[in-house]
Amino acid sequence: SFAYRFRSGDGQSDWHTVRIADRPKLETVEFKILPPAYSKLFEMHHDGLPKSIKTLQGSRLMLRIRSDIELTSLVLQCDDRVNRPMERISADEYQFKTTLNDTFAFRPILTSTDGLQNSQPPRCEIVVYRDQAPVVEVASPTNEVAVRPDDTVTIAFDAKDDLGISRAELVIFDESQPGNVE
Repeated sequence: SFAYRFRSGDGQSDWHTVRIADRPKLETVEFKILPPAYSKLFEMHHDGLPKSIKTLQGSRLMLRIRSDIELTSLVLQCDDRVNRPMERISADEYQFKTTLNDTFAFRPILTSTDGLQNSQPPRCEIVVYRDQAPVVEVASPTNEVAVRPDDTVTIAFDAKDDLGISRAELVIFDESQPGNVE
């Protein structure tokens, strides 16, 4: 930092001060994604911003960012040109929470008390995918089958789901007994 003034002949200006200030930098980043409980997927934790990550629709994003210096604001500058402000926790720490329904890409913009912003903020993209409905197909028998009352019928089926299948059950309707389901 320094001070200066101009002189010319017998005239001079007032003193002007130049103060050196640093741009804010990301000091710590806690990045957490909590998938919906029904999915039984694991939580994702990162110390830093991942460049790209995939998650299930309905997941919760929890983001906490700390700067190396005091800030006046911290916003997420999104690809859709909408800035989303982060909630201030302390002079240098902010948090953001949201439910993810669509792909979300952003850059954290830190603004110091001197009005300086971070240089080359990193970009993070969260690709959100939808849960697909399970698919069940009867493998055999392939057609209607007539059997005697004491016969055993083996029914084979294939079941698939993008999140996996923990259990499957076969429901049998007894047409001879109206309303009887086994």
